[in-house]
Amino acid sequence: MRGLILFSAALACFAQSSQTAGVSPLQDAEKELFAARYKTAAQLYAQVLERDRAGPDAYYGLVRALIGDHRSAEAYAAAEDALRNSPQTAGAQTAAGLAAYRKGDLAQAESCFRAALRLDPEYAGALDGLASVCRAFSRLKTARDLQLAAYRKSPRDPELMIAHANTLKGAEHVAALREALSILDPESEQARALRAHIANDLAIGDRQVSRLTSPYDAGRIKLFRILDGPSRLRGIGMRVQLNRRQTLSLLLDTGASGISVSPKVAERAGLELLGDQSSETKGIGDERTQASYRYIVSELRIGDVLFADYPVSVFRAAQSPNYDGLIGADVFRRFVVTIDFPHLDLFLAPRPGGDSAGEPIDAGPLAAGFHRAVRVGDHLALPTFINSGPATLFRSIPERPTISSIRRSDANRRTCPVTTSPESPGSKAR
Repeated sequence: MRGLILFSAALACFAQSSQTAGVSPLQDAEKELFAARYKTAAQLYAQVLERDRAGPDAYYGLVRALIGDHRSAEAYAAAEDALRNSPQTAGAQTAAGLAAYRKGDLAQAESCFRAALRLDPEYAGALDGLASVCRAFSRLKTARDLQLAAYRKSPRDPELMIAHANTLKGAEHVAALREALSILDPESEQARALRAHIANDLAIGDRQVSRLTSPYDAGRIKLFRILDGPSRLRGIGMRVQLNRRQTLSLLLDTGASGISVSPKVAERAGLELLGDQSSETKGIGDERTQASYRYIVSELRIGDVLFADYPVSVFRAAQSPNYDGLIGADVFRRFVVTIDFPHLDLFLAPRPGGDSAGEPIDAGPLAAGFHRAVRVGDHLALPTFINSGPATLFRSIPERPTISSIRRSDANRRTCPVTTSPESPGSKAR
């Protein structure tokens, strides 16, 4: 109780000193939000709303801060208050869109963000929110354009500043990242990740990373089963060679991005450390987060596909007794990828429009027999129907589930990825 009183008194002093300096309470709250001090930001936005229950911008900030502070239930309640007290405002609709997106209801999130943009076509939060929906459905170029439009309207938002920085090259890129870093709380998770990003970019210098050095042709990569014990299937793997000296068995994981290996593997393969700053990575399963460093592979070979100067993540739990590390399907993002699990083949084909060389592109129309997958961060999820229930997003993993795990998922559906419509922006899933 004494700590709560001291914290409240500190907030009161902070608010009073800011008002004396001519800064509004809403600006105070936004400053804390942009610094990634989400708990304090939520407190300040709540104080603004105590004085004005119809403050749409405060609702948007409050919901964003609560989600950032991992207080989803409170964010959902705040979004409902926003629609109840100030429905015809861009801020309230954007707050509702953030809550719907956090729930996984992407169709509702898109509807809210579009409603916000009808009320205010330049509302930065709604532009950024709609970008997140487009990104989920692989409309990557549209997502980038929307996020840059949001940046032009809110150029001091670090999330948008980083998005803008990632369109720049060399010294301009690093300078823009450092400007975003100056706004963040140095102790925040976002600041630690950004410091690692900057250190890695400085270590890379002028090198063009992830260069495809083999011909941009169709190819086939043989897969194999990874077992956990004599007969239990753990997953599907592929063999990868690092620097012509270390051949690894990597688990194909649609929840992974790029390639991840353990420190021992990095040492044996002679990988080059990029910078000295670590970021945090989620442990395998329910393990704690752990420090992750970036290294670079001079030559990466997967079948007949060759890459030069390919960055990889290195952290302790990337390795297990059954495999040497993880590989995400996004390693082959420049190709059209077809995975044949029954025959253990991965086929690569050039994109119909040619090699995009890392430039974002929008996914084309669905071909016959295909279904739209959804990107949730680094994960892929598929709209799945259980009996006559609504569509539910399930993470797609190349692993055979057991009957008991299916029953547990059905019995504990609240702990599974959340309900959503299978519709994508402007198109319907097949």
